[in-house]
Amino acid sequence: MARLIKSLRPFNDDNKGHYNNVIATREENKDHPSFTVNRGHVIPPGKEEEPRRRRGNVIAPLHRSLLYIVGALLLHSILFLRKTDLHVTPLIPTQASLSRRPILYLHVGPKKTASTTIQTKVLGNKTIREALLLDNITVSTKFNYIKVQRLRDQCLAQPEKCRPEMLNTFLLEMIDPTDSIKSCETYSNLPRNNFTFRVFQALKARSNVKIILVYRRFSSWLPSAYYQERKGNMYYSSIGQYASYQKNTMKQPPVGALNLPQYLDHIVASDFYGDSLSTYDYFVSIYGSKNVMVVEMDAGDGVAVEFLCRAIRAPHACALIRSSKIGVTNDNSQFLFDQDLLVMEAFRRGLLFQRPDDHDPAIDRRGATIIVQRILQRHNMTTRHLPQACLSERQEEAVWNRTLLTEHRLARHPRYDTLREAFDRDRIKFCTVDTAAVLNNSTWRDMFFGDRCTFVPEHRRSVEGCETVTA
Repeated sequence: MARLIKSLRPFNDDNKGHYNNVIATREENKDHPSFTVNRGHVIPPGKEEEPRRRRGNVIAPLHRSLLYIVGALLLHSILFLRKTDLHVTPLIPTQASLSRRPILYLHVGPKKTASTTIQTKVLGNKTIREALLLDNITVSTKFNYIKVQRLRDQCLAQPEKCRPEMLNTFLLEMIDPTDSIKSCETYSNLPRNNFTFRVFQALKARSNVKIILVYRRFSSWLPSAYYQERKGNMYYSSIGQYASYQKNTMKQPPVGALNLPQYLDHIVASDFYGDSLSTYDYFVSIYGSKNVMVVEMDAGDGVAVEFLCRAIRAPHACALIRSSKIGVTNDNSQFLFDQDLLVMEAFRRGLLFQRPDDHDPAIDRRGATIIVQRILQRHNMTTRHLPQACLSERQEEAVWNRTLLTEHRLARHPRYDTLREAFDRDRIKFCTVDTAAVLNNSTWRDMFFGDRCTFVPEHRRSVEGCETVTA
């Protein structure tokens, strides 16, 4: 393994992946110092250990003698089994089995491409896992998504601070003695630096890595990815709590509080899309196109059948999944996205009930969004009746071009004749509420935030001089 890692080639512009000038990308120097290997362990840059002194080769003849003895015993055992005509599986692996590395099916997402469906309804289904065992494939959860996120944030994103034991744990736990499947969409959101490139190349030393990613039409993926980013800003799923107001929004909204046109500008400026095409290009640069398999989210048989039957090619699990009905899991109905944008902009402008000596409003952020929703319902309105911030003509053209390119490169049978029609259906999701237009208009502003008592919780109304409920 050490010999292989030392020979790893660096990540360069030749294997970086391209976008065919659809949306301009920047050339930035993203390289980090390479890691080294010492006594079979990965050592991040700046943490090299002192090499041990070489020992003499005194015991080498003893090693050779032991090998001769073991070989002679093995040969004698095989001849004995042949003579006695016993059908016994030898405990020592054959040369053919030694030459075959176990396959690691690594499902990398990206986000908002039915990853939850694959992880919970397919790989998380006990019956399907048992069928996969009949196909000699295990579903591994040893290096779960929490560990992947820690690896990304504490190691790959800052190689100089990466602990060697974290890297070694990753390389060891990613390899199973048999063919296995691992799934985590965070793999599509890794730092695109030289260090990450070489770490993932090191997996090839112990396993036959097969990358599986899901293709979703870009014009459909973009709004969904945007709302996923917003959701992470509004609700902390790891602890099951809604987020509070963020102090930095007093100056500039964070990514999770942008409207859709601002979000598109942000990902273009950062030169990182995180969609199916950018994920495909990155992993092709590491493992080659023959080892990156694409399944289609909108396939006629469904993404679950695509995953097990076409990518994994597991006959028992495939037969089982074809007889099952599995829909895509995606329920964000509890989140009031546009209402939250209004509340956050009102918070930035000090329009909620906020004391001069305390930036925090009297009511929590989630409660404020519910009150905004009640005001809309009282006027028989939705956020679609409010001024909208939509993608510009230039932005729509860029989205269409990337949609067309992605279909051309990733779809098994590109559907050019119906692609534009599908794009036009997606356009209805290209708008979000224009918070600036709403709050700059006195009529809209007074409707939501004109009464200062509207956003005072019940237990504080008497103290603040607000005796009646206004929303």
